[in-house]
Amino acid sequence: MMRKIAVIAVCLGIVGVAHGQLSIDVGDHDLLPNQSGQTIEVYVAGGVPVQNVDVYAQIGDGGPLGGGSVPGPVFTLLDLFDDDPLTSFIFDPNNDGLRRNPPYGVLVPQIAYEGIMTASGEISANGLLAIFTIDTTGYTEGTWDFLLTGTNAGNTIFGYGGNEVPMTVTNGSITVIPEPASLSILLLGAGWVLSRRRRSRD
Repeated sequence: MMRKIAVIAVCLGIVGVAHGQLSIDVGDHDLLPNQSGQTIEVYVAGGVPVQNVDVYAQIGDGGPLGGGSVPGPVFTLLDLFDDDPLTSFIFDPNNDGLRRNPPYGVLVPQIAYEGIMTASGEISANGLLAIFTIDTTGYTEGTWDFLLTGTNAGNTIFGYGGNEVPMTVTNGSITVIPEPASLSILLLGAGWVLSRRRRSRD
């Protein structure tokens, strides 16, 4: 009987740890072609107390200036806090007001970094973590990885008391989709080809 109780207690403890762990699901995002100023919001869940975060992000393999070789859309801004009442970053209520990578949080075009810490005490890591502003100028379609872990510059991590806080990150992607007009032309073209094939068979 005591053994069963011990096993149950261990299982409950494991569930408790898993439930309290931080997680980020980057998600898959569609962007418009040839357009600057597009934003992607990334959220963290778990509600674990933290004191700081270092956010690293990468598009594709990092591009020619970031240790990769494949060009792609580029970062123009990474925000972890602001004074806008319409947004509510998890660090908005409590931060030291400093940017670790001024002025825009962009290391190279396809790799971004920004860090922030509390002014004092801790915050609960649950909600809007970051807003990325991306420029797709020069690209009409295509899909690239969107990474917050495993980037060429580092991994996104939260900290508390000088220690890393356990977290699971699921990377995502960005897809530049053709303009509706272009899609319509492609669909009309495909329809015309199919109709020609049907007529030739008849």
